[in-house]
Amino acid sequence: MRIVISNPGVGSFIQQTVRAFHEAGSLDRFYTTVALMTDCGLGSVLFTKYGSEKFRKRLAEKFYNRLILDIPSVNIHTFPVSEIARVIATRLGWSEVGDTVWEWSEKRFDKLVSKNLEGLDAVYAYEHAALETFRAAKIKGIRTIYEMPAPHHATTSRILDAEYEKYPELAGFQKQLSQSKTELRNQRREQELRLADIVVCNSNVTRDSLINAGVESSRIIKVPLGMPAIPADSKRDAWGGKMICLYAGSISLKKGVHYLLKAWETFGNRKDMELQLFGHMELPEATFKNLSDNVVINKPVSSLELREHYRSSSILLFPTLFDGFGMVVSEALAEGLPVLTTTRAGASEFIKDKYNGFIVPVCDPRAIVSVLEWCASNRDTLHDMRDACTETARSWQWEDYRHSISSAVRVRLASEAVGLV
Repeated sequence: MRIVISNPGVGSFIQQTVRAFHEAGSLDRFYTTVALMTDCGLGSVLFTKYGSEKFRKRLAEKFYNRLILDIPSVNIHTFPVSEIARVIATRLGWSEVGDTVWEWSEKRFDKLVSKNLEGLDAVYAYEHAALETFRAAKIKGIRTIYEMPAPHHATTSRILDAEYEKYPELAGFQKQLSQSKTELRNQRREQELRLADIVVCNSNVTRDSLINAGVESSRIIKVPLGMPAIPADSKRDAWGGKMICLYAGSISLKKGVHYLLKAWETFGNRKDMELQLFGHMELPEATFKNLSDNVVINKPVSSLELREHYRSSSILLFPTLFDGFGMVVSEALAEGLPVLTTTRAGASEFIKDKYNGFIVPVCDPRAIVSVLEWCASNRDTLHDMRDACTETARSWQWEDYRHSISSAVRVRLASEAVGLV
């Protein structure tokens, strides 16, 4: 069986999917935009040939999100031009231009991939970058596999519209964008979804949203994302000093940050607690006026840096309104950090209340306050949860994900080939 995987990004879960089919002997090619590989080209020069170990480590941190590991470069094909243009626009702070370039880059990438589908059994593509690829695949009799990492757009729109109605002052650029462009983008996603023989998702949250939108459950494969390896030094001494409450992700309405800040107001300027937020700012500046001194807003940091903050914090706060998965949850568990999240985070499937974290209702600051008060009064018990966190992470590693995703897809394709589904 020969499969091509197509995705404009090279994030960890994408690499794990590619690696899954490589290990199963099914990967023909992986198409992406910009990537560095340690066994050839610029990646080889930067990471293995020149400079001190300290210099190479700094480079690895800086380019970590573009570095591909454990996949031979002979299987990787890149189309970098459009993605480079998008990154430049974003770095220059041109939000609207950057968004337009992003859309152009995804469509261009899709079109380039669609011209390179000879001799395949299946193509595995990513939402919003699959339409031309799937159309070409159908003409050639190639099976189509569609990955949806986030809930169906109908669910997304319903939740966001309700929130914008309650808090119109928080809409800003994102709301303007959704009004002007989202409908066309969602039409594109619907066309892709109709062309998909198999739809892959990573949580009950996304699977349920697909079924609610009319997608037959028989077409859906659900495999939760794996968790990072447990660090060898995961054992930590008892926490002392302040109780550090960590938030990581886009600082946005979608992630429920406004509810988190509302909950934090209850604690005022307590000296024994601190809220640390890391992520891209997507809320209006006015949201952060009159914050207490124990709230610290930080710029985004690399995944490697974020690990250090997991280790020095007392709890991860992730009160998302909806998330297909929420990889910060699995990353925190692997570092022994208890997690507070909502029922609408896909990764909440791994959280057991007061065992390795806390599940709270969505849009409920009082519930967040209640958990934080309990944590402040039971710091030793909170600390003792760390073993349960690492045990949870150990129970579902990336290796488990890779085996499950490749097996599930190959079994489904084989079943369709003999007419069993």
